[in-house]
Amino acid sequence: MMMAGNTPEWMQRRLDRIAEMAEFLASRYADGRKLNVQEVIERQPEHKVTCSFESYGEEAFDGLIEYVPRTDGFHIHCNMDRCDRVNSGRTRFTLAHELGHYQIDEHRAWLKAHTDVLHPCFCFRSDSERKVMQEREADHFAAHFLLPTGWLKKDFGMPAPDGQLVIDVACKYRLSLQAAALRIVQVESIPCAMVVWAPNGRRAWGWMSDRVFRTYFGLLKHGQRLPKECPTRRLLDNPRPAGEIIRDKTIAETWFPAAEEDQFTGDAGIRRERRDVIVNEHAISLGRFGVMTFLCGNEWIRLLCAPSKGEAPRFWGFR
Repeated sequence: MMMAGNTPEWMQRRLDRIAEMAEFLASRYADGRKLNVQEVIERQPEHKVTCSFESYGEEAFDGLIEYVPRTDGFHIHCNMDRCDRVNSGRTRFTLAHELGHYQIDEHRAWLKAHTDVLHPCFCFRSDSERKVMQEREADHFAAHFLLPTGWLKKDFGMPAPDGQLVIDVACKYRLSLQAAALRIVQVESIPCAMVVWAPNGRRAWGWMSDRVFRTYFGLLKHGQRLPKECPTRRLLDNPRPAGEIIRDKTIAETWFPAAEEDQFTGDAGIRRERRDVIVNEHAISLGRFGVMTFLCGNEWIRLLCAPSKGEAPRFWGFR
């Protein structure tokens, strides 16, 4: 599963360079916080890059970029059966993802060399598809392009993250809910995590903040293990419009297999605390795309951010 903390050092350096490139491009073209993704695409100086918005069916791709040898340009197809509206958060992420394929040198070279191979892309599709490094890199580019780290820090300060913050960030920057949650978890230095579930209850992907990963090592893998009455299970069983939130309290052991398998180092009391600590579960409807779980909570923060003996206090909020 995509998560913080388990990325090889060489890969992390590459992702950092991609993030820097994406955020520089955003700063170059943004009007304040307004970023017209289609306009950025069509203003690329080295090649003619165009977009079209058409219907390809709900089972087809979200987006696809192809090289056009006749014009030495590129064309991006955006599937409106999956992206809904031209200016929706999902459409903007899809366009930014395809822009990432164009901007990253190795991806662009591959597209030019493989005109006989179509390269369909799906936004945040599943763990198995995200193992393709090119897709992870394009998603990383899109997330940082649409919401540079500096914008999030400056505009939202140091709030305790929760489901409502996800909604607020998505609305302010015209992001999909998944992209907003991902950026919050990536930037946060305090405990929070997210898991996305397909409509059939299958876990699609997730991300943990660094401190959560260092403590628990892995997230819940299978929807059938969710408690019957938990917010996530209730939303999966009874779908609601996108953006609706159901909140309740849970414990860390429910979500982190390492907690129940007792893999922690240290004394038994610390292990038990980390396993039994109260965590807030905020289940956010993604409409026809499933459910997203956002895990957060002050008790969790106090436990995992408490300084060890002889350690200076840790600051909360965005890094």
